[in-house]
This record gives sequence, structure tokens and C-alpha cells, in this order.
Amino acid sequence: MKIAFIGDQPVKVHQNRCNMFRRYIPHSFDFFTHNRKTIRKIAKKYDIIYYASFTLYKKCPIKHPLVYGSATSWKCIYGETAKKDLRLLRKFQKVSANNLGLWKALRAKRPDIKYLPNGVDTNFFTPVEIDFNPNKIEIGWVGNSDREEKKYHSIFLPAKARSGRKIKFHVIATSKSSSARRLRSVKKMRRFYRNLHFFLVTSSCEGTPNPALEAAACGVPLVTT
Repeated sequence: MKIAFIGDQPVKVHQNRCNMFRRYIPHSFDFFTHNRKTIRKIAKKYDIIYYASFTLYKKCPIKHPLVYGSATSWKCIYGETAKKDLRLLRKFQKVSANNLGLWKALRAKRPDIKYLPNGVDTNFFTPVEIDFNPNKIEIGWVGNSDREEKKYHSIFLPAKARSGRKIKFHVIATSKSSSARRLRSVKKMRRFYRNLHFFLVTSSCEGTPNPALEAAACGVPLVTT
């Protein structure tokens, strides 16, 4: 079976998930970004079209008898385009949700929705021992600084400004305009987590905070809202 996996930028979470599917599922997966124009032309070569986030369908609508998608954000219920997003669910033959709260909330619209949680490769993201100096505490933050729900400007930056000299912050902040070349590889991300004493999550809501899961798998305690 051939499956076209529609995601966002290469190297980011969606492509990593596609790579995991390739490793553990005995089917053929080809990764495409949602702005890849050729995907519409070759879609008929695939048995299934899978959207890593079902709202990507708005950017890359593909007519196909088997269109699957995943609900990955609470914005499809509480966001500004929630009504349109919920109607969009009808276009999918199969839909999953990546957390139990979202799964329960969407069952009224899609009683057949499946719970398919995100995971972490715990053979890759593993803990290491590091020294802890209370006079030099290393705290990490990862996320898209443009997204309001990440609270980068309203929570993280004010907290950083008040933290004092004993705390050093390590930040990987992307933006909507970040190119794939600017994103770090999974090996560099593992090295980043392993040098932290704490990992900070300031988001008001998350579908699944993948960096938090990766940091936790590396043995880093989480501090969150």
C-alpha cells in the first residue's frame, strides 16, 4: 500500500513522524509538503492521502477516495476558524486525534474518530547525567515565537527578564517564515535537551507538546503552565 503523507516543512515534526511510520508500519510512505504543487498530479498513484494535520487540507485540497487526517490542535474547536474546521472533518474518510481531551471533544462531530497519540523514540532520546550547579541553572524553551498560544512574548520573555543571574536560558525560537534550512536536526535537538536542567512550556494550550516529550525522554524535568 502506498500512502502520501502531507505535512508542513521538511525536518520538522511531521517529517519525523513520517519517518517513524516508515520504520514501524509495513507500507510505503512518501512525504510531501502542503505547498508541493505536483502532489495533486500524482495523488492517483497513492492508495491513501494522509494529512498530518487535517487543517492542511485547506492549503492543499486533494480529491481522492481515501483521505485520512489527524486533529492535532484545540484551535479546531476554539480557534477563530473553528466552525469551518469542524465542517472540514466531513471530507475525511478516517480521522484521528492526538490527545484524549481532543478525541473526546470531537466525538460529537465524528463518532468514529480514533485516538492516535504522538510518541517519542525513547531509543534515541535518552537521559544522560549532567552536573547541577544551583548558581547556574540551565533552562530551555522551544517553539514558534509567532504563535500567540505559545506565550513567548507574554510569559516567556517577562519571566526571562526577571530570572536573575543564576538562570541561563537556552532558546530555539522559530517563526512562520523559518525555512527548513534553519531548523535543527534531531541529533542537535537531543544534544540541546541533554544540556538542560529544566524545560519550560509556557503555552496556553497544546495538541501535544512534542519538544516537552522529547526533553522528558532525555530525563529533563518539565515546568509548565
